Amino acid sequence: MFRTRPLTWLFIIATLCVDLALIVGASSNSGVRVSEGLAFFVYNYGLPAQISVLAIWAVLSRVHRLTKGAWLTLAGGMLLILTWWVIESEYRGELIAFCFMQLSIVLAGCVILKKLGWASELSEPVGDEQNKFQFSLVEIFGWSIVVAFWAFAVRYADFSIFAVRFANFDLLYQELWWIWLMCAVLIPLALVLVFFKPLPPGTRLLRLMVAYLFALLLYGVARLYDRGPLPSWAFAMAITQITYITAWWAVMRMDEVMGERRAVTNASRESLAIYNPKEQESNDETLGEAEA
Repeated sequence: MFRTRPLTWLFIIATLCVDLALIVGASSNSGVRVSEGLAFFVYNYGLPAQISVLAIWAVLSRVHRLTKGAWLTLAGGMLLILTWWVIESEYRGELIAFCFMQLSIVLAGCVILKKLGWASELSEPVGDEQNKFQFSLVEIFGWSIVVAFWAFAVRYADFSIFAVRFANFDLLYQELWWIWLMCAVLIPLALVLVFFKPLPPGTRLLRLMVAYLFALLLYGVARLYDRGPLPSWAFAMAITQITYITAWWAVMRMDEVMGERRAVTNASRESLAIYNPKEQESNDETLGEAEA
């Protein structure tokens, strides 16, 4: 797998190294304390971008469904464990709740875009789809383990921040969690339309600029409801998502181009094989004997 997509795997390794560097560097500074309500979520602002990439890959990838569920659980759990070390204890439940909500909404949005034909699958080896709705005993046990891990995470999630009585607009105005959540889920879904939808030539860069303008529009709307630091944090998170997802797509695209070139080169080598005179003489002798 590393030989077929070397740049993608190097991108993943680089992401893990940056995560470890941020976590270790932040945890070593014991004097830093998170004082604002949602400041902890920006403490590692690359976390929403990585969750969005996991959700997009889980929906658009062509690998087996259990493999996608297992990798999504493993990678998401690693991100939560790493950030757990540096987040204040009173905000850890909210962190899990935000991650779970973002992942669920992006997953659902990608599924809808795929069903509508607005998002194409990633160019990966196609798995066995003949038994799509048949589950083996091994797969049933595998899904039970995945569900158990998600149930364990949801148990420690603090969803009280989402418990808002929408009939009371004043209470909704006080609970500004929706500003962060909208930026966290709308930006990756907009990028799915930019990178994973067949586009006319020359329009991809234009649509990417539209995604940046969309993030700026969300920032302006958030400023109307909150004058504190939250809109700036959400805008920084949105720009980080655009940058990270763009880099991820570019790396995968370069691997695809390299794979296509390798296939063309191998085909050319086979068709332009070195001329072997002995083999040609044997073929002529065989042909002469057949004619005689």
